[in-house]
Amino acid sequence: MRLGAERVSEQLKNLTRFVYLFGRISNGVEASEQLQKQANLGNSQVPQLEKMKSGLRDGVRNVRAGLIDLEAYFEKTPAVRRFYPQVAGVADGAAVAEQLATAGQYDQAGRSLLGVAVKLADALIGMH
Repeated sequence: MRLGAERVSEQLKNLTRFVYLFGRISNGVEASEQLQKQANLGNSQVPQLEKMKSGLRDGVRNVRAGLIDLEAYFEKTPAVRRFYPQVAGVADGAAVAEQLATAGQYDQAGRSLLGVAVKLADALIGMH
């Protein structure tokens, strides 16, 4: 059970670090898009802005992959299988965040990731 709790804790730490970076970068993206509109640049894409957006999407995708692995571990490991319901669905929350980030809805994507963090924290509490 301790190893399971450590894995949840590790994913929670990774997620919270990423959410911090996600917030900072997404704010920069939104500010850059606003400046682009104000300068009447239309839909011309600024390479650095596109790189930032791509980084956000890739980051969410990586977080999601870690959460998929976490769910699989709990589902397939007899010692922690009874706690699987507490972690089930965390990857779905990251998938929603990925879709929202892809659609440029960064605030909502961040909120979805925070919901995942809450679920992981609750899972840790339930394991003790």
